[in-house]
Amino acid sequence: MERRIFIVVAIILIISALAPKPAMAMRFRPELEDWIAGRDQFVVGIEDNLPPFSFADRKGEPDGYCADISMMIAELIDKDIVFFSAPIAELHRAVADGRVDFIVGLDKANKHFEDYEFTSRILVNEYILYVYENTPAPSSVTDLRGKKIGYRAGTPISILFNETPDLTGVPLDSDSLGLAKVALREIDGYIGSIYTCDYVIKLHKWDKLIDVSSNIIFKYDYSIAVPKESAQLFEILDAVITRLTGDREFRDIYAKWFGACVPTSDANQYLSWILLVVIIVSIFILLFFAYSKERAMTSLKLELRKSEVLRETLAEFEEINKTFFTSMTNAGIGVFILSDEGEREGRFIDANEGLADISGYDVATILEMDLTQLLAEHERERVIERYRLRRMGEPQPESYELEGLRADGRKVPIELFVKTVKTREKVLTIGIVRDISRLRILQEKLRNSDQNFRSLLSALPQGAIILNRERIIYVNHAFRQLVGKAPEEIRAFGISKLITPLHRAKVERLIDAMFSGKEAPKEMDFELIGPRNDAIQAFARPRLIDYFGEKAIVMVLENLTEEERIRKQLGIENRVEGLGKIAEHVVLEYNNMLMGILGAVGHIRGELPDDMPLIEYVNIIEKDAERAATLTKKLLNFSRDTEQRPGEVLSVNKVIKDALALSPGDDNPAIEVVTELEARPDTVFGNLSQVHQAVLNLLVNAVEAMKGGGTLTVRTSNAKPDSDFISKHPDAQGKRFVQIEIIDTGQGIPADLIDNVFEPFFTTKQFGAGAGLGLSLVFKVARRHGGIVEVESEPGKGSKFILYIPEEIAEATEVKHSEALPSGTETILVVDDEPHVRTVLRALLMKLGYEVLLASGGDEAIEIVRSRPNDIHLILLDVVMPGMSGVEVFEAVNKLAPDSKIIISTGYAKEETVSDLIRSGAEALVRKPYRAATISKVIREVLER
Repeated sequence: MERRIFIVVAIILIISALAPKPAMAMRFRPELEDWIAGRDQFVVGIEDNLPPFSFADRKGEPDGYCADISMMIAELIDKDIVFFSAPIAELHRAVADGRVDFIVGLDKANKHFEDYEFTSRILVNEYILYVYENTPAPSSVTDLRGKKIGYRAGTPISILFNETPDLTGVPLDSDSLGLAKVALREIDGYIGSIYTCDYVIKLHKWDKLIDVSSNIIFKYDYSIAVPKESAQLFEILDAVITRLTGDREFRDIYAKWFGACVPTSDANQYLSWILLVVIIVSIFILLFFAYSKERAMTSLKLELRKSEVLRETLAEFEEINKTFFTSMTNAGIGVFILSDEGEREGRFIDANEGLADISGYDVATILEMDLTQLLAEHERERVIERYRLRRMGEPQPESYELEGLRADGRKVPIELFVKTVKTREKVLTIGIVRDISRLRILQEKLRNSDQNFRSLLSALPQGAIILNRERIIYVNHAFRQLVGKAPEEIRAFGISKLITPLHRAKVERLIDAMFSGKEAPKEMDFELIGPRNDAIQAFARPRLIDYFGEKAIVMVLENLTEEERIRKQLGIENRVEGLGKIAEHVVLEYNNMLMGILGAVGHIRGELPDDMPLIEYVNIIEKDAERAATLTKKLLNFSRDTEQRPGEVLSVNKVIKDALALSPGDDNPAIEVVTELEARPDTVFGNLSQVHQAVLNLLVNAVEAMKGGGTLTVRTSNAKPDSDFISKHPDAQGKRFVQIEIIDTGQGIPADLIDNVFEPFFTTKQFGAGAGLGLSLVFKVARRHGGIVEVESEPGKGSKFILYIPEEIAEATEVKHSEALPSGTETILVVDDEPHVRTVLRALLMKLGYEVLLASGGDEAIEIVRSRPNDIHLILLDVVMPGMSGVEVFEAVNKLAPDSKIIISTGYAKEETVSDLIRSGAEALVRKPYRAATISKVIREVLER
């Protein structure tokens, strides 16, 4: 018996000697001891929601590495501590106003570091770059330029982005949010604490996130920060941390939260434990042999072992439950347990912080509520009924979507999963709640993306289809027209039956190869069956896409048959264009000849008395020459694209009068028509039918806007653009316009629709009331004539449409043969490459009293103007000449003699050239061939301006 007692006592003594001692309170110098004695407790600041450093457990108590370090400090200074958990900015304010004594876990890179003294470090924190797998690793910070890199706002990494302006930093609220954005590919990478980020990655099992910053590692010491004015407290805490970091319990805390012990050279500690293990094992071997026959002791040991296993199991279960609740919170998921029995039936027994985040209530408040209080009113009856039926054993959906009600009254879409669990003692309901607001947004974006994709395909002029292995999913309008079948027929037929038998097998093989992942041609041509059972040559480049989670093939088909038809048509058009160029050359030569004939006829008439018999023959020559001139104009119109630039001088006032006679308002007694046709001149150069149609469309639009009657005002005037008008319409620079205003007192146009009124097929009328092409035609005609159209409207008061068409300086009305031609004494320079034109004009102008100078080309004209820059009053300039063009001559002489007035003369020049010269300062235009009366009147009018 004595030997047994001796062995037991020896074991107890050995274990007491070698086992780790509990932390004892430290002793300090007397002054510090007195200072500590005067304090009842210390308030410790730790940053909230920063696992594994600091966070709240499911009971709301502080937990984490910083909390455990703080508790060890409390033991060593033998004082109580109170935690103050808040965001870092709030912690700084609490220290400043004396609510917090010191902060555990702060780095010197913090912008407030000058306010603190820092103890020895409690941790070296490393910040590294996390990216999605297969992302190339950067070799330096410069490789991050142009990429979106996230970081936690307020951390030392903020300094990197603030001091490197060419880096694109994305400040975020937490490491969890940053890593989630990398996982969702919303940002390119995230720089964060290795401890926090590794903790979050393991928690969420984000295996696709990796760290690639072997060359980019930022290290910062984490210490305890003490206000500079608290010198005694700093000395105490610095001594405590120095003692603490060499303690085994400190390494255990580190291993608990970060998975590995702090490296140490304390070999004696390990040898002590090895020795302890050897001694214990030896003693148990001795005890086994000494007491092998004592069955009672063996039985007791067995029971003790069972009790120990049970305690370990319970502790493990508690830890699993805690980890599960925390994991769900970090994932933004709420978890709760409801009681199904007794007075608390339907009320919460437990809930995590995730449910608090979703509902807006704290956990303590939730535990005093029932589930229906977290739901919108219209959802409560449905949930109660399902709960009742589930209790009765009837099958009910375990998961469904409904609207939750937050503490602030805002409704949020949620997904609820509930499961009834029966234990030996009670019945519980376990529930999971997920906020699906973001999911709804993503679903809406997906729907919009699909709609945009379909809109893009529908807008293509080529046929487009999407098909999976079994059927055709989508066809656009162009494809339906190509094969002449409705969408339902096409889907019922399938792709094979739309292809001629000769090419069917080839297409089927290609589709099968693409879906099977085999090598397939990138493009192919084949024959489709057309609307008349004819073969249509088609060409396509099929592509494999992901269409709502399944493989699909998209094809855009080129109609080779139609291309061939267009190619033949282009051949005809090219031949017509060649004939047009020949016609232009003929017109040029013919106009010059007619110019000479008409000029000579005018000169002869001026030399003969009116009663002379030869005058009758002169008139015959003149009339036939004018008929020939009309023929050249027709030939010129044939040689040009008349759709692009029509060709005759029109009276706008007359066009409006003709259009009013055809408009529906002319004979409508409920509509008063007011006309104010005051444009002088009212002439424009354009296509009569087009301008007439544009005006008529505006009149019809105005009348239709006044269903119940009203006033239709039609007004013309002359407009010279001001600076505001030119800023909106730069092409109006240098132009003068005939302005047409058509005003109605109808219903007006809503402000959100007014910008669309000139778009093709846009209409505010009811379906079937119009195709929406009238105003788009007005816009098209205005553009073709170098003009502008504007609209002003106010709902309920009516609309005003303003059509601007450039003025055309019309040829002078003819003077009767008996009237004297206008004359003068000024000096005129005639520039024309045709000798007979120069001869006729010199004779005519000299007879009228002018001094006449002649130039056969641009170089000669420039020399004459350079020699007499101040003597030449007017220059009559031919636009089309060999050598220097009329435009080049115009620019040169205008610089040499800016005060000389210039009239341009042409029978062929393109209208863009003429318009440019008018904008550049030409005073008038006369078209060849012209009469003596025409040119003499234009010259006189220009000189007298």
